[in-house]
Amino acid sequence: MTVKYLLPCDCGERVVIELGQAGQRVACVCGKELTVPTMRGIKVLETAPDEAPVPSRDGNWNATRGAVFAIGLTLSVIAFGIAGYYVFQRSRLETQEYEWDRPDLANQQIDDMNDLQTYYLWMNYYTGGLGEQFPPDFVRAKKQAAEFLAIAGVAGVCGSLGLALAAAAVFAPGRRDQV
Repeated sequence: MTVKYLLPCDCGERVVIELGQAGQRVACVCGKELTVPTMRGIKVLETAPDEAPVPSRDGNWNATRGAVFAIGLTLSVIAFGIAGYYVFQRSRLETQEYEWDRPDLANQQIDDMNDLQTYYLWMNYYTGGLGEQFPPDFVRAKKQAAEFLAIAGVAGVCGSLGLALAAAAVFAPGRRDQV
C-alpha cells in the first residue's frame, strides 16, 4: 500500500496526493489548481489517513462522455463515408458536351442533304412524330452531378459536426471529484 500525503491549499482544504504525482497539477475542491511539489517536497507534507481517496487522473471521463464521443465519432465516419461515395460517383459522370448534342451541327447535316433525302426525313417525322423528347445526356449528368455535390456537402457538414462532438467529449472541462 502506498503512502498518501495531504497537500494544503490557500482555502484551508487539503488534497490527497501520492509520490507518483510529483510535479503534476491537481485541483482543489475550491477550483484552484495546485502544483504538486517534488518527491523531496512531498515527503515533508503531512501523511493522509489510510481511508482518504486519491484523485483519479482520468476523473473527467465517465460513461456519458464515452457515449457522446462514440456517437460523434460514428456520425463522422458514416457521414464522411457518404460524402466520399458521392464525390466519387460525381467524378464518374460524363458532363462533357459532345458534337451530336449540338443543334447547329444537326442543322448543318440537314443543309447538306439533297432534296430527296430531306423529303424522306420529313416523311419519317411526319408519320412517326418526333417521339418523346429527352434532354441530352450531358444535361442530365450535370444536374445529377450538382445533386451529388449537394449531398456530399451536407454529409461533410454532418461529419464535421460529429468530429466536433467527439472533440467536445474529449477536451471539454468536467467536474473534478477530489477530496
